Parts: sequence; C-alpha cells; structure tokens
Amino acid sequence: MARKYIPDPRSKRHRHHDQNEIQDALTIIEQGSSIRSAAKSTGIPYNVLQKYNRKKQINPDFKVKKIGGQTVLSKDIEMSIVSNIVKCSEWGYPITEFEVRLFVKYHLSIVGCIVKSFKNNCPGVEWIKSFMNRYYYLTYYFSAHVSKYQKKQSSRYS
Repeated sequence: MARKYIPDPRSKRHRHHDQNEIQDALTIIEQGSSIRSAAKSTGIPYNVLQKYNRKKQINPDFKVKKIGGQTVLSKDIEMSIVSNIVKCSEWGYPITEFEVRLFVKYHLSIVGCIVKSFKNNCPGVEWIKSFMNRYYYLTYYFSAHVSKYQKKQSSRYS
C-alpha cells in the first residue's frame, strides 16, 4: 500500500505558505521594499522570505516547490500518461495497473529519461498506488468498467 505520512502530534506545526503568496512577497522585495516590510505586509515570517529571496538571487529562474514530497515524474509526463489511459478506455481496451507501469517504462525509454528511483526504469507498485491516489478518477477507466463497454461494442457486431 502507498505510504501516507502521519505527523507526530507532539511536534511543532509550521504554517504552510501558498506558492502564490511567496511569489507575491518576492515581487514586493524586487520592487525595492525591504524583506521586513514585505514580511509584515504579507504575514509570512522574515526568515522564510529571506531564505526564498537568497535562492532567487542565486538562481533568477527559481520556482517555489509545493509543500511535501515531490513527484518523480513531471506534471507534463503524468498528464500525458493520464490522457493515454483515457484514450485506451475510449477505444474499449481494458488497462491494468501493470500495463500502466509498463507504459511508463516505455514512455521514459522513448523520451530518453532515466529515473534512478525506478528499478530498470520501471515504476514499482507503490508508485502506481500513489499515482492512482493523485488521479483517483482513473479508477473508472480501468478494466472492470471498460469490460461493460466492450460487451456493448461486441453485441453491436454480433
């Protein structure tokens, strides 16, 4: 089963700031305002803004990442996988989780991308579980529901 992080209830909870809030605060700083005044106006702590401002000075193309663990594949690759799963179901071809894993391996080999966290560039069972949690609506397109569609298609031709 895919991992689900459960925080320690005794530990200190830090406020999670939205990516857009931090980007807005960084633009205020770039316009000539001090970090302290930007921190007071946006409500984001000074040390958080200082950290992101330093990263932005080192790398101007710096983008704020989302909170928590990052996904192995980029959003574009994951969305292409999702669209291909939907396309297979529209054609009436039932697809399983194993076939999705093999499709990801094939897609990565075509693109020429090597992912170190995948063994032989093939994602594991935990990856597919977390992928299905991110795109929970895909369960409708998997084999159980597609077989009803196939029955309807096959009865049309017989």
